[in-house]
Amino acid sequence: MNLTSAIRFNKVCSCRWQTKFVMCVQCIFYLVSYIPNTNSYFCIIGGYLLPPYFRFWTLLTSSFYNYSLTFLLLDLLTVFLMDKLLSGPYKWLELLRFSICINLFSSISVTLFLLFFAFTYDKNILFSYHVCGLVALLGGVTVLGRQMMSDKLLIGFPLGKIRYKHIPFISTFFLRCFI
Repeated sequence: MNLTSAIRFNKVCSCRWQTKFVMCVQCIFYLVSYIPNTNSYFCIIGGYLLPPYFRFWTLLTSSFYNYSLTFLLLDLLTVFLMDKLLSGPYKWLELLRFSICINLFSSISVTLFLLFFAFTYDKNILFSYHVCGLVALLGGVTVLGRQMMSDKLLIGFPLGKIRYKHIPFISTFFLRCFI
């Protein structure tokens, strides 16, 4: 390994200690997911937030918990991108406040939607869906990054240029093609 690739590797892997801590906690919670019946204690399940269970701690643990390796890698990438792209203009406490607001409001809104749906249709839905991960934070980071770097050139082709603002359309297009 030559000096330039070592410097490049060091720039990519140099994260704040807070980011490394969050990534380690996510990996530990992923390993915990192999223990049977842990989904009901770490994921948000609409019926378990209500009486008689009152599992309010799942509002905090659900953002760190994943039972799928694909979602774990996506969440690790989200935390890494949040550190790399947004740590320059924002301080760590602002990013922490941003991620807490995004995760709590998305968890509460999903729970309220499940409650509304359960009151109108089927009550078994309250106990069948497990909400976990940082997908809402990925959406928030994408929106914030698009607002900050909307005209930043990513790739220049002879037929056109791909800018940061084109990423949501491209990802939706590829997702639609492959599903």
